[in-house]
Amino acid sequence: MKIGIYKNNNKVEATQSFNELSTVLSKAGIDYFDLRLKDETPDMCISIGGDGTFLKAAAFALKYDVPVFGLNLGTLGMLTEMDANNIRGTIETIINKEYRIEERTCIDVHSLHNGESEYLGTAVNDCVISQISINKVAYLELLVNEETVEIYPCDGIVLSTQTGSTGYSLSAGGPIVIPGADVMIASPKCPHFVNGRSVVTGPDATLSVKVVRSQSGVSVSLDGRETCDIQEGDKIICRKAEKSLKILRINPPGFFEALRTKNARRDYIMEMRTKEGL
Repeated sequence: MKIGIYKNNNKVEATQSFNELSTVLSKAGIDYFDLRLKDETPDMCISIGGDGTFLKAAAFALKYDVPVFGLNLGTLGMLTEMDANNIRGTIETIINKEYRIEERTCIDVHSLHNGESEYLGTAVNDCVISQISINKVAYLELLVNEETVEIYPCDGIVLSTQTGSTGYSLSAGGPIVIPGADVMIASPKCPHFVNGRSVVTGPDATLSVKVVRSQSGVSVSLDGRETCDIQEGDKIICRKAEKSLKILRINPPGFFEALRTKNARRDYIMEMRTKEGL
């Protein structure tokens, strides 16, 4: 077995967990390497950090078409499963193949500029189209299968998978979607009228966003990674990807249990920041 590892280099505890994981893997005779330093196909990927780190590791897992597993060091994790206090037991479970693979739909994203299409990447969570200036409004046209839904004066639009429904999409007012529901969601950010509701489509739909008018330009990001800027007349097109993300699961919490925990952690963080005057 060969394992590719992606850790959050900004967290001291991630380095500590990486060192412990390295020791455990070496003793088990398992090869491992840093995904950022070697272009080599692993049998699986492991992220050490929070959901943001997991999404970066997931990009490698999609590239190599292998499962990804998350050791959780974050505070608001929905994707990372195991905490870093039982690394030895976790690796033994993986070696014994006492796990299941959960597949999640992803979306392929293309931009269309002057009639020319460019592949921007594949997103696990979401593609976010945002007005660059926070003081301006963009007019964005949402289309489903080339049929106009609405032209929104707004700060942006979040195009999300089921997995991303509990991320940015949720903050934008989108619905909570349970795992296994093969859908895509479009949620306008801060729409400047009452009818700015989310739209949910099936897996065969094509979601598009056209920049009708923008005073400062529009940016596009995939899973939080800045990808490009687009201008008036340009279009972003999202379709279900051929590849799905394979998540290695050992003993995952229930979906709503994880969501309640996420909310509780968020409330705790806000309480601590309030006490500290932040």
